[in-house]
Amino acid sequence: MRIRLTLLLLYHTSSWVQAELVRLPNLGVRPAGMGNAFLAISDDNNALWYNPAGLARIKTTHFNLLDTSFGVDSLDTLSRITTALSSGNTSNLLQNRAQFMRVGVRPTLTMPYFSVAIFNHLNSFIELSNLETLSGSVDLYTFNDTGLALGFGIPVLPSVSIGATTRVFGRTGVDSKITTLDLLAKTGALTQEALMQAAFAEILEIAGVGWGVGVDLGIMGSIPLPKGYPRWTLAAVLNDAMGTYFRSLPGYTAPTTVNPTLHVGTALQYDLGKRKGQVNLALDYRNCFESTLLIKQLNLGVEYRHPRFGLRAGFSQGYPTAGISLEFPPHTRLHLATYGVELGASNWSIFQRWFMLQFIIGFNPN
Repeated sequence: MRIRLTLLLLYHTSSWVQAELVRLPNLGVRPAGMGNAFLAISDDNNALWYNPAGLARIKTTHFNLLDTSFGVDSLDTLSRITTALSSGNTSNLLQNRAQFMRVGVRPTLTMPYFSVAIFNHLNSFIELSNLETLSGSVDLYTFNDTGLALGFGIPVLPSVSIGATTRVFGRTGVDSKITTLDLLAKTGALTQEALMQAAFAEILEIAGVGWGVGVDLGIMGSIPLPKGYPRWTLAAVLNDAMGTYFRSLPGYTAPTTVNPTLHVGTALQYDLGKRKGQVNLALDYRNCFESTLLIKQLNLGVEYRHPRFGLRAGFSQGYPTAGISLEFPPHTRLHLATYGVELGASNWSIFQRWFMLQFIIGFNPN
């Protein structure tokens, strides 16, 4: 049972802390380094997840045979999870603080106007608060997605394109808050260790398992500017356009429904020449109709993209981000990024920094 829970906690997609954490289920490492402001750029394999309208601007074929990403909040979390997986010892897996872990695998074929990926997005975020007291709780929003994604982008005007991504996937997930009083009432556990074991059992019991179909819609258009000026692009994306509903598997409850969210963005792209690279400036305003803090909705980013490397910086949720890439065309790419997340209900109240790494082997001509 403990091994099953360890895998459940590791291999899911998440975001939360009393419903205050901004949810980023398909975060890309390159976009994360530039503040996650990427809707109006979407010029690589991330277009399938950020804005499928960008597929209409893809000029060459790209195939990521191996595309793995990994995220963690600290080396301490990494060490404890590695120990739990290797030895089965979960006694030190969870601590009285917020913890994050993400693993992703998504081989992807992208060509002009079309992209397809097989994906497994495994993420977990959990916060234990004062479990040894009567006011303690376990806040949990975590899930594992495995499936197929298909996307297309087509031009409808010389400077405007539209696109859509369809995802057919299975999900195992938990979205709940368990209090110390709940555990006491259900199990009669009195010690912190006993409460921890009771929490393990309760999480397994309430996990939802099912499958669903999600649809994302995107549009992208360039504003005509005189020759010699940067390309100015506006974009909008509707994620989970009709709501993503899940059909439960026999013996389980269905995972929580994912509601539609609207995002808009803009970008300026300066082409410095074939061998000199490109400078991108981007701004996204996400979750337009969500009742979250404004600072959590604004994403700002800048990127210098050279044929052999990339440098990125930005702001997301009011905290600085940074990223770097090393590229060895046409086969290998390495992306690193760090970004801050706000876990509290007000600006700059509860901060945690997360780190991500992505390793790609495939065919990716510049």
